[in-house]
Amino acid sequence: MLRLILLVVDLFRWLPWWGAVGALTLLAVGLWGLGHYIFYRLHRDLTAAVLAQGTPLTDALVSVHSIEPVNAPAEPSRIALDEDDEEYDPELDEIDDPASTGYFQVDVSVAPHDPQAEWDPTAIWVVQRDFEPEEDLDLCEEMGVIHALEVWRNGEFVPHQEGNVTGPQRLRMVLAVPHGLTNAKFAYHLTYFGSVTFPAAVAMAHS
Repeated sequence: MLRLILLVVDLFRWLPWWGAVGALTLLAVGLWGLGHYIFYRLHRDLTAAVLAQGTPLTDALVSVHSIEPVNAPAEPSRIALDEDDEEYDPELDEIDDPASTGYFQVDVSVAPHDPQAEWDPTAIWVVQRDFEPEEDLDLCEEMGVIHALEVWRNGEFVPHQEGNVTGPQRLRMVLAVPHGLTNAKFAYHLTYFGSVTFPAAVAMAHS
């Protein structure tokens, strides 16, 4: 701060007042431009990094084998984190609220175009089929999330352990879907693919 003050004093000492004012104006404009450029670069790089997370499932092929309404699961949700957990998100708990949510067991195969692609099946959710983000990082307000997840191994479904999987996978998931979300598409991070239609009689899931 002291150096800046001394610089201003020296400018007015060695230059006419209009020259000093002009130099300070150029300096301010330069600093303003540099700040905006740095912000732009950070925003661009962060956006690219977030979007890149969904790359493994870009235009992935989806085969929905079955969809069944189910009762609200008794076991804790994969996303129902404890309030003391640093990753706790109350908005996700609201999505998984039986009062406003239907539950569906979905048997689906997901095949990335790259058979060696690594991806995390727990990062899949569903959104409105006609949702088109206006900006790169926009999220759909109507989304369904995974409550429970199994993967097909050796001729049967087994609970999915944490971590990535490789290539095509058959999954059986229990999705918590908001009432009214009928026509949907799958999302992986912010990449969208495939489609799924939930039965209109969501109330069956609570019978």
